[in-house]
Amino acid sequence: MGLFNWLQKPATEETSASEVKEADFIDTEDPNGDGFTARIIDYGTGYPIDAIYSYIEKDWEEQGRNDAAANSELSYMNIKIELIRQGLTRRFDLITLQYQDKIRQIETRKSSLNALGLLSSMDSCNAYIKTCNEHIEKINALQKAFAAEDASLMSMIESYKRGFAMGVANQTSELIQQK
Repeated sequence: MGLFNWLQKPATEETSASEVKEADFIDTEDPNGDGFTARIIDYGTGYPIDAIYSYIEKDWEEQGRNDAAANSELSYMNIKIELIRQGLTRRFDLITLQYQDKIRQIETRKSSLNALGLLSSMDSCNAYIKTCNEHIEKINALQKAFAAEDASLMSMIESYKRGFAMGVANQTSELIQQK
């Protein structure tokens, strides 16, 4: 009966330190298993407004090229352009709401700080609120410029269109070269 032979292993068997593997103790696999990696912004102010600038500065030309490879119809390009516009508008709204919420939270703490006589903390709160208000004003200015199709913000749309056109041109070139 070889089925139960594994139970008869010698009890004196020891594992040496060289046999211990890092993989036995440290999990190096992606916990989500979806390949998602966090995007770290290593420039800017460190405030939420950086998400807006990061979106504007994204490589839209490359995105356009990739989209053209997936579907080279102009209607598809127009839909994607509308999605880019909506993405920026959504970021304007979300970041503004985030700043407004942060201001409300700090305002509620200011009365407690004042009652405790923590003036330096009050000054820090006031400075943070001032920064938040300045960022909200900047976001409002960006929204107005975007609605007016200011060239500084429309460059991402133009970049996308250029990339899409290059992608379609590459597909056409490859099609012609096929014999």
